[in-house]
This record gives sequence, structure tokens and C-alpha cells, in this order.
Amino acid sequence: MKVTSLIDDECQNSGFEGEHGLSLLIEWNDKTILFDTGATGRFVDNAEKLGIDIGVVDVLVISHGHYDHAGGLERFFQENSRAQVYMAEGADLNHYSKDPGFPYRYIGIDKNVLNKYNDRITFLKCKTKIMNDVYILKEFKNEYPIPKGNRYLYMEKEGMILNDTFDHEIVMILKGDDGLVVFSGCSHRGILNVMESVNEEFGIPVKAVFGGFHLMGRPSSGMVEEEGDILFTAEKLSQYKIERIYTCHCTGKRVYNFFKDVVGTKIKYFSTSDVSII
Repeated sequence: MKVTSLIDDECQNSGFEGEHGLSLLIEWNDKTILFDTGATGRFVDNAEKLGIDIGVVDVLVISHGHYDHAGGLERFFQENSRAQVYMAEGADLNHYSKDPGFPYRYIGIDKNVLNKYNDRITFLKCKTKIMNDVYILKEFKNEYPIPKGNRYLYMEKEGMILNDTFDHEIVMILKGDDGLVVFSGCSHRGILNVMESVNEEFGIPVKAVFGGFHLMGRPSSGMVEEEGDILFTAEKLSQYKIERIYTCHCTGKRVYNFFKDVVGTKIKYFSTSDVSII
């Protein structure tokens, strides 16, 4: 399995562009899967520089209904005429962020794009097998706390603006002969809850995890996750005996450094244009 970061908040290699967003390309078992599209179409530009043709992507999975994961949807559709797109039911709702003292800011998916390409989008209600050995998990346990940054995120339902429940968040699992590889866009439901749910559903070892853990807090509001909570999450995550953890996007470098102190060489920050062979 080959995993390539097409876009991330961090970009260490010259010639590529980063942005607040996430897009990962997975090449596995003669199939090409795209996980999220970042905030704009820049992921395509980076792909071209890496010699990757987005037109050959077989399936696109959108982890949740926020612009930094689905903002590149239209560019994707322009480049790819065949792939089916999967996202959770509710990903098409209006989603907002709000800092204290400021108005609501729309962070959802462009409705014009959803309407224009509706025949290529499938909304999932529950756990679904979308390809051979490729699963989408939508329902998660609630044993551990969720990220504090969620308190600044909202959804509009039946004309009311409510705290976001993140029922529109999904996780992708690839099931190989030697274990599972888990892809989580932001882990708004909590990365520990994600891992507990994956263990309960599949009952086999997790070889690797890719994704953001949404533990950077809300720096614009002066709110960051407490060090004790970060270390607790890192210590618990290390107990799952995951071989490799590739974190990125909304984890943030501050949290990554805390994790590295606990997890050691098992964890790597996966930035724009990075490649990993699993």
C-alpha cells in the first residue's frame, strides 16, 4: 500500500503548496482511492507535480462536511469523470464555526457543487463496504472525551443552529492480510473513540493510522488542549500497539511533539508530498 499526502497544513518540500486542509491518495490492490480533497483544488496541482493523474481515481471518500476536506470537490469532478464519491448522510447540512464575539462563518460544502454532481455522490447511513476490503465506519463509541475545539463548531438542522454532533463524520478502514489501516480526517468524535470502535467492529490488529486528531484546540480564541489531556490521549493510543501513526492537519505540531515524547519513533508528521509504503 502506497499513501501520498497531496495536501496538508504543513509543506516542507519546495515546489509544492500546503493549505489548511487534507487530501491523501491511497494506491492498493490495483485500486486508487482519494481520501478528502483539501480546501481548494491545489491538491490536484500537487498531484500533477508528483506524476499522479487524478483522473484514474476509482473512489473518493469525504471524511466529513467541512470545507477543508471537501473544498476541492469541484476540481476533482473536473479532473475525474468516473469515480463514485462517498460521504456520510448529513455532510450536506450547513456547517459553521464561531469564535466568541464574532458572527457564524460558513464552513460547509458548496451546495452548488453537491447539486451539480449529485448523481455521483452516495450518502451513507451506516457501516458500509464500498470496495473489496474497504469499509466506511460511521457510528462511534463515546467512551472518551471529544476534542475541546468542537465547541466552536455548529450545524444547522431544521432551521436551528446547534452544536455539531459530527454524525456526518466517517472513517475509512482498509483490511489487509497483515492488519488494518485506518484513515480519519479530523477525528472530531475523538481518536480514542475511533480506535475503540474499529477494534469492536473488526477485532484484528491495526497496522497504521493516518489522519488529524483535532487536538490543536482553537488558537484564534486562545483555547488550546491541555497538556494533560494530550498526554492521556497519546498514552492510551500507544496501548493499541499500532505499528505506525501518521498524523497531520488538525493535530498541529505542538501536539505532535507531545505525542512523539510518548509514542517515540512510531509517530510521524505526514505533510504535503510525503509518501509512505505500508
